[in-house]
Amino acid sequence: KREEVRRRLAGFINASPDEVAINRNTTEGMSLAASGLDFEPGDEVVLSSLEHPAGYHPWTLQEQRYGIRIVEVPVQVPPRSKSEIVDAFAAAITPRTRVMSVSHTVYITGLISPVKELSELARQHNILLVADSAHGLGMLDLDMHDLGADVFASSPYKWCGAPAGCGLLYVRK
Repeated sequence: KREEVRRRLAGFINASPDEVAINRNTTEGMSLAASGLDFEPGDEVVLSSLEHPAGYHPWTLQEQRYGIRIVEVPVQVPPRSKSEIVDAFAAAITPRTRVMSVSHTVYITGLISPVKELSELARQHNILLVADSAHGLGMLDLDMHDLGADVFASSPYKWCGAPAGCGLLYVRK
């Protein structure tokens, strides 16, 4: 059944089955993303000020282990526009920025972050975009190829009625 479920999940988010892994939850997906990358001391990860601890702490572990630098972008609540968020991330990018990590669906405010626009910005700078979307799957009509995120972690049990402990990790080819 695993391959059938993976194929159906991929179809649900407009992805290829080989871009989708079934894991335990969004937290595990974010941890896999952070721990699966090679970092050099001084490499930077840009995060928003609205991150869930599960989207923040995997990067702080990499900071402790490998000496990366975390750059926190302040996001006003509520933001005035999508461009306000995108411009704040753009201003934080340096030649050492390797990753932008953002909560797609912010757990404390309900904000839907402009992941598509942030993905476009990241691609312009050869930066990976990692999206924590614990609540996105089942709440939003998701199309991974349109959204553009390189990595997308979600929890189908939150809004899709899947059993607890079922996570989805999308990694763009």
